[in-house]
Amino acid sequence: MEIPNYFWMIIIAVPVGMGCFILYYIGVLVKKMGFTVDEVTEVVKNSNEIVAESAEIVKDAREIVNDVKVNIVKPLMVVGELIQQLSSIVGVVTGFMKKGEN
Repeated sequence: MEIPNYFWMIIIAVPVGMGCFILYYIGVLVKKMGFTVDEVTEVVKNSNEIVAESAEIVKDAREIVNDVKVNIVKPLMVVGELIQQLSSIVGVVTGFMKKGEN
């Protein structure tokens, strides 16, 4: 008994059809992946811009803090040291005055 030709055609056509179906969906996947890569590239570009802007903001904040430190805190420290020295001098003078009274 011989197997009919249409049976062999079906046996060959089904795997070939499935292979073509798989290749088609691989092609669709690669095409969508290209669009996704473009979108990710744009997102990365935007995030790099955000990082650059935030670095500028941090730089400006550091400059402001440094200016405050130089122009406000250091003079206040000098005034505080002067007041401390004056208070120690006053303490010494009052100590001598109290010794002189005794």
